Amino acid sequence: MMKTIIQLLVIDDDPMLWTMLQEMLDEQVFQMRFASNGREGVAAIDEQTPDLVLLDVLMPVMSGFDCLKMLRADPRTQNLPVIMLTANEDADSIQNAFEYGATDFIPKPIHWPMLAHRLRYVFRTSNDYNRLLDIERQQTRIIQASEQRFRQMADGSPIMIWTTDAQGVLTFANRALLEFIGVNRLDVLSSTEWRKIFQLNGAELFTGNDEIVKTSSEYCFHRSAGDIRWVLHQGSLLRNAHDEVTGYVGSLTDITERKKEQQLLQDLERQKAQVVHTRLMTHIEASPDFVGFADANTTRILYINRAGRKMTGIGEHDDVTQLKISDVHPARLPNV
Repeated sequence: MMKTIIQLLVIDDDPMLWTMLQEMLDEQVFQMRFASNGREGVAAIDEQTPDLVLLDVLMPVMSGFDCLKMLRADPRTQNLPVIMLTANEDADSIQNAFEYGATDFIPKPIHWPMLAHRLRYVFRTSNDYNRLLDIERQQTRIIQASEQRFRQMADGSPIMIWTTDAQGVLTFANRALLEFIGVNRLDVLSSTEWRKIFQLNGAELFTGNDEIVKTSSEYCFHRSAGDIRWVLHQGSLLRNAHDEVTGYVGSLTDITERKKEQQLLQDLERQKAQVVHTRLMTHIEASPDFVGFADANTTRILYINRAGRKMTGIGEHDDVTQLKISDVHPARLPNV
């Protein structure tokens, strides 16, 4: 089995330490370079990035802490494993090392039999961490590509589509929606404005209650042009693999013409019913028979036709709605 070669950069101003490392570490595993201060160390890393850095705290020109801060500020080396060499009793240095981003620390005097194991362990865990970062970056790229495809398809859709993040901030509105609203840029709408436009209750939207957000609703939409359109709003929560709410996707459909047709049909039905009612009442009023209507619950009389009024002696202009069935003598109402 081939040995894994580890590129090790040692940044320390002690030549004796360099000699001990060369003697104690297997040169077939650890290929070492040396720098005597932090500035030289940064230059050596710029020239060739190592697998591991062994960094002393106290050095001339540039200390180990300053060197570490520079490495962590650079995106190219922010995840580079750095092991700090600290005095055995220097608790402050150990604390500072981790605060500045050290991967691990090794106290001086060095326990030489364990050094190689410690370096290999940090190398392995760093590789595992970097692989996880690579997977995460790959997943991020896949998600971003998927979002880009969604936005491209949504922009070409005649249906008005929009999304928010988990805090309810509007993150996307397709071309059809922007044109419908009457704006040309997403940033024209503030959070308050778009919630008002879409008549949304943020407290309900982001409680994670799917039953609330999946409920369709129809309402009047007041456009900036001054006209009013009827819209159908539908949507649902967006969730990640851990079932956490990450946002909301909604759609609007202009149903104004459908509403107009429904209103026209309703008007026609009312007109038809009115015509039927008028014809029926005309026939009843002209009937020679007694015809009357009363409330089944209260027995209060609602209507008596002309023949009925004549039979009961009720005047043509008398208000029959003040009477009950019991107020009219049964003998004079043979058909009741």
